[in-house]
Amino acid sequence: MIFMGGIAVWTYKKRKNFNYKFGLYTGNEAFGFYITPLLGIYYISPDSRFEISALLPGLFDMNFGVSSKTRLGIDYKGNSETFKIKNDNALTAYSENNSLEFSSYVQNNSLDKNLLLRLKIGHSTNSYDLYAVNDKIDLSITPFKFGNHRTKLNSELDYSPFLKVEAIYRFPISKKQCRKSFSIINNQNSFYNLV
Repeated sequence: MIFMGGIAVWTYKKRKNFNYKFGLYTGNEAFGFYITPLLGIYYISPDSRFEISALLPGLFDMNFGVSSKTRLGIDYKGNSETFKIKNDNALTAYSENNSLEFSSYVQNNSLDKNLLLRLKIGHSTNSYDLYAVNDKIDLSITPFKFGNHRTKLNSELDYSPFLKVEAIYRFPISKKQCRKSFSIINNQNSFYNLV
């Protein structure tokens, strides 16, 4: 079985520096069908020092420019995915990974304006729950799981602090190129993230 999903996001541009996002993320995982409503916002102050970018329930980033090359920020990343587990070439179980990361960071782009280097410190709440392959739920509408009578086959994992270094390259794409090829959600200075 292949686990697939799809996303649709509608962006309402209120002003040049402020927009709302509404959407839906849906698909199937090993536990069954799920639906995740999405709500987002993007705002950058007129002087570009303060920025908020969010697409909840999965992503949130808020940062403040302390200089032209350095920003301080906080962020949150939530992720949920499942993995098939085979034993003796037979599908016997699946793992459901639910990961929540809360962190603060220092970001610098002194090497290149498109290359963001981040030093992050934070707290991660990973859970890798193991279930029998036939143990399903009726429906998941994030964060609720209906008909969830599954039996977990493993014990709880501890939460942990983390220290992480990230490098993010932002490809410069002009607004003219975006209009010609396809629609991309607008971001600061027409840069787009590849994480």
